[in-house]
Amino acid sequence: MNRIPPACFFIATLYAASASAQFSVVTSTTSSYCYGVNNGSATAIPVGGVAPYMYLWSNGAVGATAVNLEAGTYRVFVTDNDGRLVEASVVVTEEFVVHANATITGESCFGASDGSIALEPTNGTAPYTYTWSNGDTRQTNTGLQGGVYGYWLTDANGCTTEESVLLTLPGPTEPLSASITVDADESCAGGADGALTAVGAGGTADYTFTWSDGPATTASRTGLGPDEYMATVTDANGCTAMGSASVAAGSGACVVDAGVPEDAGTMSDAGAENDAAVDATDAGQAEDADTSDDSGTVGGDASTRDAGATVDMGAPRGSGGGCSTQADVSLGWSSGAFILALAGVATRRRRRRTPR
Repeated sequence: MNRIPPACFFIATLYAASASAQFSVVTSTTSSYCYGVNNGSATAIPVGGVAPYMYLWSNGAVGATAVNLEAGTYRVFVTDNDGRLVEASVVVTEEFVVHANATITGESCFGASDGSIALEPTNGTAPYTYTWSNGDTRQTNTGLQGGVYGYWLTDANGCTTEESVLLTLPGPTEPLSASITVDADESCAGGADGALTAVGAGGTADYTFTWSDGPATTASRTGLGPDEYMATVTDANGCTAMGSASVAAGSGACVVDAGVPEDAGTMSDAGAENDAAVDATDAGQAEDADTSDDSGTVGGDASTRDAGATVDMGAPRGSGGGCSTQADVSLGWSSGAFILALAGVATRRRRRRTPR
């Protein structure tokens, strides 16, 4: 048996290799790229220390990377193989909600169905897809009436937002309408004295008027013959509506007044003789009234004359002086037959007396 000599000693020195005293952790994150969707992530990266490492996140996740995170603040604890512990905080952000600005063009007129909504996305990742509540899939939805329209906007990451847009009219909520009131029908055949008034309602005041039979632009019309008349009413937005009405034809002949002064005596065309009686006095001495008729120019039964005719009462009946009555009358209407009632001008011509 070999023995170590008592004077000899075996000395061994044990050197322990210790890890670096530097141990820390850094983090990186990926934002939640859809609003309201938990798809963010965070990663812890140890610096120094002794591998392997253990990780624990404040939401209970383990591993270097925590996934499916909603927006918020998270803490991570990292332990190295020597049992040393470090921690760090990380903030997961959220992208803005996918959104679009809407440009609305209302209907030009009530019920025109020419409104539109154009969308312009402001967040998310292009390209986008569009789905409208009325089934349209275009970025600009056209041919719309007033109402509420919803849309779904989806970006390239699959992020979706749902919103609605109220499409309103630029003015009234009632349609423009037009009607025509008959103020007066024609009073007699050929009288051309009918009257109408066009009326606008709804739409946006003020109104303008045009008529189908000519250049008139006023709401009220007079001097109208029997016919159907149409008016177009235009409101302040340029919307139009049409109305129509008819002036009924008059019946019976029209009576015309010749307009001769009242104190000129009288002559009428109402009887078979139609004589004109003129009272005459001379220096206080009464004389027999001489009479004359209309010489047949306007004679017999009630006479009629066409428009524009001039009636000459002519010379008195009988020979040798007497009173004569004459009146010229022009009829102003353009057509039709008229009963003529004349107020004549009486002139007196004295008869010479023959001595007995």
